[in-house]
Amino acid sequence: MAISVGTGAVSVEPSRPPPSIGPEPPSEGSARAAGEPHADPAVQARGLAVSFTRRHRTATVFEGLDLEVGDCEFLVLLGPSGCGKSTLLRVLAGLVPPSAGAISFTREASEDGQGSPGEDHRVNMVFQDDALLPWLRTVDNVAFGLQLRGISRQERRKRAMVELRSVGLERFAEAFPRELSGGMRQRANLARAFANDPTLLLMDEPFAALDVQTRTLMQNQLLDLWEQKRRTVVFVTHSIEEAILLADRILVMGAGPGRFIAEFSVPFDRPRNGEDLRFDERFAALHREIWGHLEAEVIRSFEEPGR
Repeated sequence: MAISVGTGAVSVEPSRPPPSIGPEPPSEGSARAAGEPHADPAVQARGLAVSFTRRHRTATVFEGLDLEVGDCEFLVLLGPSGCGKSTLLRVLAGLVPPSAGAISFTREASEDGQGSPGEDHRVNMVFQDDALLPWLRTVDNVAFGLQLRGISRQERRKRAMVELRSVGLERFAEAFPRELSGGMRQRANLARAFANDPTLLLMDEPFAALDVQTRTLMQNQLLDLWEQKRRTVVFVTHSIEEAILLADRILVMGAGPGRFIAEFSVPFDRPRNGEDLRFDERFAALHREIWGHLEAEVIRSFEEPGR
């Protein structure tokens, strides 16, 4: 199995692909079985499959997935536990090799983060745990990815401070992670991700461990950051409300083995205000429609765990 990291593809023998799902222009939030290919996708995946063998038994996480993510699109993956959402993110990040299929990245990174030919594609992943290094101060944690790329200390500190200001943590630049609250640590985690100028930002339930009030603030913070930076984002959540609030497009996955069962374009203009959206009648209607597709899959995941 040949794996190329960067602007090339991650490729193995392909499986039989189902219809592709890609971004479409916003509608009134109606579901669709499949979307049209995007004119300028940042990520393309064809026939993706992941399976694991343990004690002579093979478990299929998902198979035959086709996916396109538009340049600067905010895509949310929504589905029951065990459907392969997080595994799909790890495949896109190069952390888990696919058992079959191919991934290609068509947008490349440059030092200003805008993308130019000949530079490496840059993927950042934000996990549920903030994963800050406890022996580094906040500013050095934010600058850590830049350090790994060989950016000078002066330049990486300058960039880190810009990102800390954008999340309201400039006063805590010299603090250690143990001196920050959970919400502050996750804000530092966001700052670190954006400081590295990712062409693709993968977010695996980054706010799931936060209390409701802090989670609401972090969602608004992410909306503001995305408006400023306009990066391509693939975001995993179990929350329908969070998906509608953040996404341009929502892909609903069925119980394992994972597959795409529905797609929704979110009809709300940007910039968005979470408090206003939650009282919009269209928000409630879209929530009900998504749950109508998801409910049976959630029940199935409880009745047939690990099927």
